[in-house]
Amino acid sequence: MYQFERLLGIFHPEISDHFKKQAISPECYIVSWIITLFASSYQYTMNSHLIDILWERFIIWGWGEFFKFVLSLFSMFKDELVELTYDKALHFLG
Repeated sequence: MYQFERLLGIFHPEISDHFKKQAISPECYIVSWIITLFASSYQYTMNSHLIDILWERFIIWGWGEFFKFVLSLFSMFKDELVELTYDKALHFLG
């Protein structure tokens, strides 16, 4: 969690600062994402190519690719994330 918290502060300081003000630590959302990555059942469909790419990159390059993926998602939703309150942010991230 420390690694992600540092990466978020470096690449998205606005989101990091907002989350700190709202007392939202990475443990509130990253843990469930990691558990989902390993524990959820995966069924191949014609629309699952994004998950295939994420898994392939994760297997080849490791955790760094997972963090890049998460940071890119944060980049896509930056405007929404910095406006959310604690409850709405946790719901959005869950």
